[in-house]
Amino acid sequence: LNYKRTFCRSLNQDDVVVNNGCTLYSCTLKEKAYIGQNSVVLEGAIVEEGAIITANSVVPPGRVVPSMQVWGGNPIKFIRHVK
Repeated sequence: LNYKRTFCRSLNQDDVVVNNGCTLYSCTLKEKAYIGQNSVVLEGAIVEEGAIITANSVVPPGRVVPSMQVWGGNPIKFIRHVK
């Protein structure tokens, strides 16, 4: 899914989960991506298939979050692999 500017209460579409309070700016969320509550995904960022962004995180512009990994923080950093 491609987003221009969206403020979400919650979204569950095409196996993508975006929780309450998220802000998405011109980003791409691939299949089975999960965005935690109150997170911000900035311009040009790509969240790959099965990647997880923890709550209250900020994904910087242009960042690619690899598939099947958990990232979080402000700015995000790698936490662990998804099994």
